Amino acid sequence: MARGDVVADVVSLSDNTNHDIQPGSGVEWIIKCLALGDSSNGLLRSYDGTNIGPGWDGVQIGNTGGRCTIPINNTNYVQMRNGTGGTAPLAYFGYITKE
Repeated sequence: MARGDVVADVVSLSDNTNHDIQPGSGVEWIIKCLALGDSSNGLLRSYDGTNIGPGWDGVQIGNTGGRCTIPINNTNYVQMRNGTGGTAPLAYFGYITKE
């Protein structure tokens, strides 16, 4: 993949489970949109594999609709937690800024 290419995924996320959105080593992304089913019961958290960033913990994210700009890399990335009460699809898209 090259700089400017789209990164996107859709996964099925069980209730009370997490999904890390994390590029490979040496790669950087900008995430532009996150969505968790039809719900506003998803928690978006900054994460480094050990520490959860308190700035986003507890923020409810339903569908950001492309209104966010979240730079991530392999060391500092984001984690989405499903709190919908059931399984829900998680989708995200963005683009590569460094390969």
